[in-house]
Amino acid sequence: MSLPSQIVTKFPYGLERNTYFFGKLLTAEDFNLEQSYFLSREALVHHTFFGPGILFGLEVKDLEDHDQKLAFRLTAGLAIDPQGRLIFIPREQKLEVPVANRQSELGLFLLYEECPREPTVTVCDPKECQPNRIREEFKVEAGTNIPEGIKIASLALVNNQYQLKAEPPLELPEKEFASSRLLNLPQIIKTLRALNDNLEKVKRELNAIPRLERKEFVFTCTEDKKEIPLEYKAKKLPLSEIICYLPIDYEISADTPETKHNELKEELNRGSLLLTAYHVKDFFASQPEGETETTPESTPHLRPMTLAYTLRPGLGFSPALRKFKKIRTFKPDTKLKDVAKEASREGVHFRIDPRLPLDKPLKDLADKFVFVYLYPVFDGTLLPYCTINFRDLAKGRVYFLFDWKSFKEEEPDLADMYLKKLKGIPFRLIFVGENQY
Repeated sequence: MSLPSQIVTKFPYGLERNTYFFGKLLTAEDFNLEQSYFLSREALVHHTFFGPGILFGLEVKDLEDHDQKLAFRLTAGLAIDPQGRLIFIPREQKLEVPVANRQSELGLFLLYEECPREPTVTVCDPKECQPNRIREEFKVEAGTNIPEGIKIASLALVNNQYQLKAEPPLELPEKEFASSRLLNLPQIIKTLRALNDNLEKVKRELNAIPRLERKEFVFTCTEDKKEIPLEYKAKKLPLSEIICYLPIDYEISADTPETKHNELKEELNRGSLLLTAYHVKDFFASQPEGETETTPESTPHLRPMTLAYTLRPGLGFSPALRKFKKIRTFKPDTKLKDVAKEASREGVHFRIDPRLPLDKPLKDLADKFVFVYLYPVFDGTLLPYCTINFRDLAKGRVYFLFDWKSFKEEEPDLADMYLKKLKGIPFRLIFVGENQY
């Protein structure tokens, strides 16, 4: 932003004002300097704080094109010119502006103008007249660019007639001053107090919430184990969740189990995947043809203990277990492509090694392997055989028990896989309760 050129020219070394003392002779130059000083200070403030533009009003209305001149009405308003001078129009004006060059686009510019008034004869020379007063007025000119003016309207030539272009009002951006912020201070304080009250309320609510403790146990339950004691150290009876592992992904491969284990070594070591392998002849047609599934009894495994919390609801066979048994009943003559197709209908992903021909039947793959991938998914198949007992509730201790006998009687294929292939069942047991400290 540059300073107003007229002020810089008038005061090249800085603003200068009069000083008064007893007996000083005042001349017209002194009084003119007095006015110039205050007018320049005012202009500098206007130019720096606001910049040139319309403060309010000054709308062009009812434009009429009379070929060589434009007639219109200009509403009352206030503006600041590029030199920081105020242009004050106290009432609506009817104006006519000459147009020298009719171009496709034109602007109407408002300019500051001083008009001398009341010519007065000077005392020193009766033949010389000087204006007694100067009125701060304005004028409007048409052109494409007038640096000393303020653009109040844009015109477009349509069918050889100038029309006003619809534009937003050319007003100065509103600026916030310290005084304005001070006026809003009571409201700001009120808002801050309300926020503080809400914060204190949130703190009280948070303090009222009991602190929770989450304890997670990961363990493998084998047939030779009895009750497994687990300490959760929470005041009240905790919420609990059991997650067991069931197969959800299968693959018929030409690789040996050793090759597949080396391929997935990183995931297996990380514990994010379990893998077991069957010969094709052992995996398929494991149930006699025509045998139907029976749903195990839903009687809970109750124990004669003081506080027994059982996880054996009447779940019956899970969807995953039904799919597992379904895909194992394919006949030896079933082709590989039909295995994948039928499995997908059951919602099971069955990959076929691309090195194996899809038209080949299962009976010709006696030396191949079916790999069963197991991921940690909540299924519920094993829940009917799990019991959690809280007989040492005061000490925050539970006892986990798995009913291997019923499991082997009701799910022999699945039990055989866990015992022979996986050497147990991996469980993840989670307790959430109120912390006792």
